[in-house]
Amino acid sequence: SAEEDGSIDGSEAEGLEVAEAVLAQRSTEKQSPMVLELLKNLQQCAVYTDTPNSETNRKLWNAYAQSWATDADFVERMSRHVQREAKELSFVGEEWSDAASLREVLEDWLLPHLA
Repeated sequence: SAEEDGSIDGSEAEGLEVAEAVLAQRSTEKQSPMVLELLKNLQQCAVYTDTPNSETNRKLWNAYAQSWATDADFVERMSRHVQREAKELSFVGEEWSDAASLREVLEDWLLPHLA
């Protein structure tokens, strides 16, 4: 099953795509239309160097964390996938796992290295 092999099923992948689309939309809403048009025109001429994966992940994480709220649509959708209520969450990331699975990962992978 998807839970056993760690793969993402279609509904989870769809939830991630929706969250990414929401974040992309919000980032453009906060920008000046003139700036967005300038960037669009400049992108045709720009030569990009490879951005390190860690930098890209940091930007995505920061955008996700800034948009995170227990009443955000994407948090509510993602929390349902792990049978949690969004309004009961306190921290970014709680919508990704049920409490028992998180405890198991911490006990098996993190805590042994902290002792």
